[in-house]
Amino acid sequence: MGIRELLNRVMERCEGSLTCIVCGFDGVVVESVVSREGTEIEELGAEAAVFSEQASRILDSLAFGALQECHLMGDRYSVLVQRINSEYFLILVFRSEAYLGRARHALKVVLPEIAREL
Repeated sequence: MGIRELLNRVMERCEGSLTCIVCGFDGVVVESVVSREGTEIEELGAEAAVFSEQASRILDSLAFGALQECHLMGDRYSVLVQRINSEYFLILVFRSEAYLGRARHALKVVLPEIAREL
């Protein structure tokens, strides 16, 4: 199964999903699935890469270990970022009223398969 199919599976399992992206820590989008027109995929990937790099530095400076997951919640939308490996991470954008636990589970189920595809 390809990366796009795996991202579609995440979108199907997480109600309220808008976008699912595999992105490099360099900010380059590898693959994406979008259910909402107008989502700036390239910008989202680049911004998430910068944010993840800064969060990683903070965790390193505190000796907390490598960044594994980060959740940002706004009034309307949430962004869940999970690390795939040392080079790539997965981003899921979903409506804030959706269940965070379901979103986390949907990502964790496909992470090993996506890692194998990369």
